[in-house]
Amino acid sequence: MIDWHVIAHVIRHSPLPVLGFVLIGAGSVMWWLIQLAMTKGGYKTRMFQQIPNDVGLPVQYLKVSSRRGWSAWPAYLVWPCLILGALLLFIGIAFGWS
Repeated sequence: MIDWHVIAHVIRHSPLPVLGFVLIGAGSVMWWLIQLAMTKGGYKTRMFQQIPNDVGLPVQYLKVSSRRGWSAWPAYLVWPCLILGALLLFIGIAFGWS
């Protein structure tokens, strides 16, 4: 059973780590959307490998998306979400929980 009071307490007292986790999760979802679209479009991706092994995937997606009519927003937001999320998580943990 979920205790919503505990979740609300954590969000109220430590919003930066929570926001960091949310942004990292959003960036990860966008990364998988890009990989799924590229795979369904017939392009080869490194589907089950770590992100640093295929950092050029959003650039490839942008090239293909204009020809196929796909939305370009996941490619533009994936890296800012991941980087900002990691930064907020670090700041929130390092300086927020003392």
